[in-house]
Amino acid sequence: MPTGTPSGPTLAEEFADYALQVKAVSKSHATATFDLDGLILSANGNFLDIFGYTLPEIEGRHHSIFVEPDHRESEAQGYYFSRPIAAASFAPLLSKAATTH
Repeated sequence: MPTGTPSGPTLAEEFADYALQVKAVSKSHATATFDLDGLILSANGNFLDIFGYTLPEIEGRHHSIFVEPDHRESEAQGYYFSRPIAAASFAPLLSKAATTH
């Protein structure tokens, strides 16, 4: 039985496809979600394993906890922390050393 319409997949089919893509990314990448103020809402197991935290330790805290203190106050970090929507852009500055509580 064909799916979708002659012009492409239905909205439900597109949604299902995107859901599978998100699930695959979550299995293979370290991901975290933040609110618009940069507070951590959730993180997957890969993210928690890399940084050595549990979700209760980081949930509700600002994402700057993953950056070395000397970078935290730098001009470059001010730019990144003012743009949490572009959180993926600050990935090169993350530091495993920041797991010291």
